[in-house]
Amino acid sequence: MVMGGAKMSLINILLLIIYIVLSVTGLILVKLGGTNHLQIAEHTIHISVGIYTLWGMLCYIASFIVYIIVLPRFDLSYISPITTGAVFALVIVTSLIVLKEKISITQWIGICSVLFGIIMMNLKK
Repeated sequence: MVMGGAKMSLINILLLIIYIVLSVTGLILVKLGGTNHLQIAEHTIHISVGIYTLWGMLCYIASFIVYIIVLPRFDLSYISPITTGAVFALVIVTSLIVLKEKISITQWIGICSVLFGIIMMNLKK
């Protein structure tokens, strides 16, 4: 099966899933990062980074590296909207579950629209 200019092999699908999971995890961890802090002090420079923020940054960097691997395997005009939409939708759902954020009806409509758009992009021409 060809999708967006790339053969949809199992490795390509796994790379996409890894990218999306790392991106969402990184964003959620950065958000959670306001509590525990790791202090790094040297001379006059003091950096205070929450441990969750640090892990979030590492996840986000790892997601970027995976995305660099994914990009050459697909048409950019195809893969960018799909991954962006998937991350967007999963961040909202994860925020609801993990962060206990309130999700408005407008956001739910947006999630459904994004998912509908992803489905439409995958239909054969």
